[in-house]
Amino acid sequence: MDNKNLFYAVDTVSLEVFLKSEFAQESHIYCSFTKNRISPIIERNLEKRRVKSISFNDGHTLYPTAPEQELEEAEYY
Repeated sequence: MDNKNLFYAVDTVSLEVFLKSEFAQESHIYCSFTKNRISPIIERNLEKRRVKSISFNDGHTLYPTAPEQELEEAEYY
């Protein structure tokens, strides 16, 4: 993985600010907080920015665009 696509979020505020930037597009994110701290609004923004993965310090990892990508690939075969 290219480190320029990796972002370290120390809290939900830094995550929200990052998701407003163009750098969030197709990025990987590591959060120093637990998954239960993210709101539905943040979850929608993760999908909108096509974030590839977001990991949390409690061991959870989400892949916000994975189901959509799998569906798109299936439609072309």
